[in-house]
Amino acid sequence: MTNLRSEDNLQIKYSNQDIQIRQPASLVQWVEPGPSQRKFVWKYYQRSAHKPGNKKRYLVKCNFCHQIFDGKVLRMQAHLLKSCKEISQPIKSIMVRECVSAISANAGDNEKIPVSITSGAKSIPSQNCLERQLISKSQGSIDEPNVSPEKQWHNVDVALALTKCFISGNIPFLFVKDYYFQEFMHALKPSWRLPSTSTMMDHYCVQLYALAIAKRDKQLSKLDMCTLILDGWTDLSNNAVYAFIVLYNHNDNEILDIIDLSSKRPTSQNLVEETEKVIRTSVIPISKIKCVVTDSPSVMIKFRKELCARYPHIIGLPCALHVANIIAKDICKHVEAVEVVVRNCRIVSYFTSSHFWNAKSKQWMKKKNIKHSLVTLCETRWYSMTKVCYGIQAFQSFFEDAIKKVDNGIPKIPHEVQECVTPSHFNNNNNLLEVLAPLADVIGALEAQKN
Repeated sequence: MTNLRSEDNLQIKYSNQDIQIRQPASLVQWVEPGPSQRKFVWKYYQRSAHKPGNKKRYLVKCNFCHQIFDGKVLRMQAHLLKSCKEISQPIKSIMVRECVSAISANAGDNEKIPVSITSGAKSIPSQNCLERQLISKSQGSIDEPNVSPEKQWHNVDVALALTKCFISGNIPFLFVKDYYFQEFMHALKPSWRLPSTSTMMDHYCVQLYALAIAKRDKQLSKLDMCTLILDGWTDLSNNAVYAFIVLYNHNDNEILDIIDLSSKRPTSQNLVEETEKVIRTSVIPISKIKCVVTDSPSVMIKFRKELCARYPHIIGLPCALHVANIIAKDICKHVEAVEVVVRNCRIVSYFTSSHFWNAKSKQWMKKKNIKHSLVTLCETRWYSMTKVCYGIQAFQSFFEDAIKKVDNGIPKIPHEVQECVTPSHFNNNNNLLEVLAPLADVIGALEAQKN
């Protein structure tokens, strides 16, 4: 589905066909939903006066952001709950309550869900399944007495629990089409039909999202004060992603929003504007936010200053973990430490990438009962150099014995690695470790802290 702004030409994709309406969207005639559109979500949309082509659905336009797409109720509901950035918090809260009420009504009675929701991947009984059915009929069913299978299994609770299980286990929704999963579900309950992949994505995911938002807002509305945490990163698709997190009661937190700012410059002014927009669409007024915490790039430092200047009651603080990591980075970049870091990485890289020496090092580590293993440096976490130094220190005798072995069956260690294994280097490594170890201890204590 392609979502369009009102100034664009409409091109809506249905199934495998593209229908082009060759006029600007601003010229499409929009009307209020008719009596047949009884779902509560329709009052937040306008629909086109005519259906495009011979399709079953009208086009709809959001009353808040004016985005246009086909009028599938589940998509309309998901847009308001997750995608629309112009919807006000009161309206969004009403939407969440209505959605939760609908879920509670469906979960309260154990009536069968309409076929349009449960129709999808059907269970495929195997020979063993059929045999178990015959045994069950002869020995009695494990079902609750006097309750039909439909009333036991055709309910929202089961489908929501299955969807939550897939999300928590990072299992693709396409797994519902797996033959052996269908066989398992058929053996568990032959009368229940699995929801389809699209139903889990478009229907039950939206319901779980609404339940989570309702639970979050109920908790956040009770707060007197809280801390706002802003964290940014680049995902696997090279998008600039920012997360707005509320911290309260020392160690409790809730995610306010996660936004993609790839289409905008990551300037401090844009970050302040996005922060204000996120807070406006939440249940927390800006007056209850007493502190903002970010990491320490230059843009974040400027962001904290601008936000605190605009709202003087907010205190801007850098993240202590990030500060410790920056200090570790500055130490490793020092002229006296650069050569030690390079040599440590060269030694670890060779002995972990060589199949022979990697196996020998693990055997030696187990024999000597060494706790510290050989680990590589993660450049975004410079305090990991502490672990690298600990590994070099623990494996010193192993490295010294390895370069002395000249048997024909043993791989020859390169000269550039051999010249790193010297008493002076191990002494310099110990000196660097003495400087980095306190920082690593501070970071470990902060990460393990619960209060």
